Amino acid sequence: MRGRGLLRSGRSWLRDSIAALARRRFASGRIPLRVVAGTPGHDGLPVLMCTWARIERLAETIAELDEQRGVDRPIDLYVWNNRRDRHDDVVAIATAAARSGSLRSISIVRSPVNLSSVARFYVARRLVLDGATGPFVVVDDDLRLPDDLARVALEAYAPRSAAGFWAWTVDGPYWARTRAEVGDRVDHLGPAGMVADLEILRDRAFFDDLPVDDWSMDDVWLSHWMLAHGMPMRRLPIDIDFLEDEHNMYPTLVDRKVDFHDRLRRERER
Repeated sequence: MRGRGLLRSGRSWLRDSIAALARRRFASGRIPLRVVAGTPGHDGLPVLMCTWARIERLAETIAELDEQRGVDRPIDLYVWNNRRDRHDDVVAIATAAARSGSLRSISIVRSPVNLSSVARFYVARRLVLDGATGPFVVVDDDLRLPDDLARVALEAYAPRSAAGFWAWTVDGPYWARTRAEVGDRVDHLGPAGMVADLEILRDRAFFDDLPVDDWSMDDVWLSHWMLAHGMPMRRLPIDIDFLEDEHNMYPTLVDRKVDFHDRLRRERER
């Protein structure tokens, strides 16, 4: 039994060491990013997403982005692939996809470890370090993207702020919340379906101060960061449908989200 305990401790130490190394590298902009279709540029709208359990849906997301209408700039998609063992499948889907509309390019990161959804912000950090400014959009692989999402996001964009459709007004504890309407105070914002300013990610402390054990709660961390730094959050005037399936991670994370939210709230109130 003692040997098994030592083995588990060794694996935990190795996992944490790899995670710490990855955090330092990625926050410095050193991520394994590869352009697989088209050519991105700073004149485009970066759209960031992760893929893991719904790799087959990537083709649909690409098509939905290509069908965006009413946008005044091309869309550059950045996909952080958290499934190393299926990276060839992800690349194949991306390179086979037709791009005849708004989508200009597709770039993919082959992640050495599963960073969960916070990985999207490391791509945004890389863009900042490369000299990009202005808005970026975050989507999830369980969203059915309306064809006016990019237009609405660009119209709602404001410097040093974020706006999303999954917006909540929270009066204290995590569950003391109501869905925010346009114009309401927003205290919690889900990154999926969000437009934000790249400038938010210029401060490396956004990454360095996020506890490793709470990496998968990027919505809670982002909301805390915005509140702690006086940057406004708003409800995006759009509705987006979720795909309901067995891959939804929220039920397995909700207790940890509640705990993380309450810890950060007490920290702000000190």
